[in-house]
Amino acid sequence: MSRLALIAIHVVLYGACFIASDVRDHLPAAPMSLVLAVGLIAASVDDVRRYIIPDWASLGLILVGFAAIWVLDPDHLGWHALAALIWFAVLALIGEGYFRWRGIDGLGLGDAKLMAAGAVWVGPIPSLSVLLIASVGGVLAALSLMLRKRDLSQRGIAFGPFLALAIWVVWLYGPVL
Repeated sequence: MSRLALIAIHVVLYGACFIASDVRDHLPAAPMSLVLAVGLIAASVDDVRRYIIPDWASLGLILVGFAAIWVLDPDHLGWHALAALIWFAVLALIGEGYFRWRGIDGLGLGDAKLMAAGAVWVGPIPSLSVLLIASVGGVLAALSLMLRKRDLSQRGIAFGPFLALAIWVVWLYGPVL
């Protein structure tokens, strides 16, 4: 699938999520939401195509996320920063543990950085919902591919798109937990 087609699919999906949410609630943060959506789409598309989440996307989302929280919820900026550090460490440790166990990458540092970016944007407690939604989406996609007799042992599936969409959904709708 071409890069342009992937971008178009992502724009439609993210746009539909935005329109289905109560748009009036998001108008004050609409410019920041647009930046978040663009960064998440860029991270997702690159991960689907190359199994790499570019640093500029994750780190850019972290920086803009801090600016957004400073404007929208400055009293909780420290909690958002702490959540980002904790989630980065947790996913990096899981990825390292998987690599030591299987000898192949399963969860990369790009995923950990993207989760950290999501934690900056949505905060500590909603981050649990991000990880839950992304994990369920990833498992369902893997099961779907396995049912169609696809061999996942060599390439696996990119987790970044599930993380990115989960961040977007939790940003728009709030936590599920």
